[in-house]
Amino acid sequence: MARKAVITAGTGGIGLETALGLTEAGYAVTVVGRNAQRGAKAVETINARGGETARFLQADLASLDAVRALAARITAEGELDVLINNVGAMFAQHTRIGGVEASYVVNHLSPYLLTESLLPVLTGRVVNVTSSAVVVAKKAFDSVEPPGGYYGFHWYGRAKLVNLAYTLDLAGRQTRVPVIAADPGAAATDMTDGTLRDPKMVSPALRLLWPVVGYTFERATSRAASEAARSPIRAATDDTLPTGTVLGSRATPAKPHRAATDPRVQQAVRRLSERHAPLDHVPDGVSN
Repeated sequence: MARKAVITAGTGGIGLETALGLTEAGYAVTVVGRNAQRGAKAVETINARGGETARFLQADLASLDAVRALAARITAEGELDVLINNVGAMFAQHTRIGGVEASYVVNHLSPYLLTESLLPVLTGRVVNVTSSAVVVAKKAFDSVEPPGGYYGFHWYGRAKLVNLAYTLDLAGRQTRVPVIAADPGAAATDMTDGTLRDPKMVSPALRLLWPVVGYTFERATSRAASEAARSPIRAATDDTLPTGTVLGSRATPAKPHRAATDPRVQQAVRRLSERHAPLDHVPDGVSN
């Protein structure tokens, strides 16, 4: 029987390329996304590469209730070998989902909640997709929203830094399954298409350097998604990688951001995660 892998936001971009790589490695892949049409097309593309094992599950990963329902469905199906939390989003305007800042919800609370909910049935490993944008994050972790103005790229980086801290914390506090972080690097995807052309996405200091910053973004996001997928594919399939490994954009081990390794940061992240994405909440339509 083929090993089973679930990939969130797997209907396009890096997620789809990761799904293709895992299919070639012999996994039966489930891709998760919002759009049924894109999901059907992704399944067709994947199955054309490696047989008739792929499937699509529809879920809005920006909704924590939808994440809970997805976790309940996957759990009911039994053991799962690999979970790849590929979902990510960047917001040009300050946005809230259910009263919580949107970058934090999509880039951290959603994968946190899905991971914690699926741990009892996971037998292989967890891969959380991170980003080099963590370097521009504000290092404030006692609340969901950092102090100061809203700049989409920086807040995206902070949410990814929070999730990286959670990833390393989870790797250190349980031994059941390895937990790996994978930075695919920038690539041409739906998330980056046009988003990083707006100077308002960065802080005023970086706007002063926009000709250089904008050119850097443009070059980075011209990279093929298939190349970027090398890092999460290795994270999912290389059994020699120890838990807590962080793979860089070249799919080789990299030193994690210092803040993410700080036990005080990890504890603060855990407290906020448990407060805003409680595991004991039961969504409508799902029974205990």
